[in-house]
Amino acid sequence: MSNDSVTVFADTRKAIHGSGCTQVTIPQDLTETLDIEIGDQLLFTYDQGDDAITIRPADGLSPYE
Repeated sequence: MSNDSVTVFADTRKAIHGSGCTQVTIPQDLTETLDIEIGDQLLFTYDQGDDAITIRPADGLSPYE
């Protein structure tokens, strides 16, 4: 994560047990900001240095597309 980044949205959500996975909902304001629609592929990355998870549209980066 870049030091010059700006947080445009912050919220907390509870992780719940799903069907064979852990589920977290993405707030609608954030999905609208990122232009995420139902069925879109999302890329999850983890930065050990920042101890942070990043979620963004995969935009062709997914091996499943």
